[in-house]
Amino acid sequence: MLNVLLSLGVFTSILLFMEAAQAALTSVLSPDRQRFRRRLRSANAQENESSLLLVKKTLLMNFPWLNDLMERIPLFSLLQLLPDQAGLQMSAGKLLSLSLSFGAAGFLASLIMSGSALVTCCVTVGGLLAPFLYALKKRRKRFQKFERQFPDAMDLVARSLRAGHPFLAGLRIVSEEMEAPVGTEFRKVVEEVTFGIETETALKSLVTRINLMDLKFFVTAAIIQRETGGNLAEIVEAISEVIRQRFAMQSRTRSLTAEGKLSAGILLSMPFVMLLALYAVNPNYIKPLFVDPTGIHMLQWGALLMIVGALVMKQLIKIKI
Repeated sequence: MLNVLLSLGVFTSILLFMEAAQAALTSVLSPDRQRFRRRLRSANAQENESSLLLVKKTLLMNFPWLNDLMERIPLFSLLQLLPDQAGLQMSAGKLLSLSLSFGAAGFLASLIMSGSALVTCCVTVGGLLAPFLYALKKRRKRFQKFERQFPDAMDLVARSLRAGHPFLAGLRIVSEEMEAPVGTEFRKVVEEVTFGIETETALKSLVTRINLMDLKFFVTAAIIQRETGGNLAEIVEAISEVIRQRFAMQSRTRSLTAEGKLSAGILLSMPFVMLLALYAVNPNYIKPLFVDPTGIHMLQWGALLMIVGALVMKQLIKIKI
């Protein structure tokens, strides 16, 4: 059985490597890529970098069979948005191919080094999830940075509107003055409108990429103002003020919940500290926990109860504003 699993792991790893090599050679040596390179070199020198990046993203699509397979997955739309939301310069197909490659490598390595079915399963699942967990972490950090920058962006839009500039000019000022990710996302909106897409559609696409409640308020206000009229500058300033007040409230909330977080940390670390202390004083007293089947079951249930307790304490000290 072990030889069969080992053979399957080697076959899968070789297949993934050959597919990746074929895709890389195709993307580098294909006639279409060479033709587009010549067109890019002959383009106007003043064409901005973001437009070229948009063309390059279209050219660097890999793994056509994998993209066709992913389109049949019900959650494909969410998976397709994940690299853009995380700010990763890759397609959803590349992210999935990385997941499969890491899973196959983990399966093969654990099978050779350990041979245990449980270890092999855990390492394989960890390899499959690692790229997605990394992308989700980048997405969370990017959204948090966008939320911190958003009030300043709203101030720029409000001042631009009060100065008599049109709404699109205010968005262009934000795209030029603000750093990523706010500047990058608003630049995409300006480019989409410039390329002929309706402003309402471009703003809704922005909300799809950056799913934040404050941004939804701004986009809804902008769309309603374009249809019914009104003073958009005052609405944008009000949104900016509300966001800043919420940040101040979150700072006070973190101060109030600091004691609870400290208590949770002490309670979670106390069993490990006591275990180490008892092991240092009398190792024979602790040894049955790791040798006797009853002791092993006690450790497993204790670990499970600690995880449940940690989740409960996290919910108790979590205050959503």
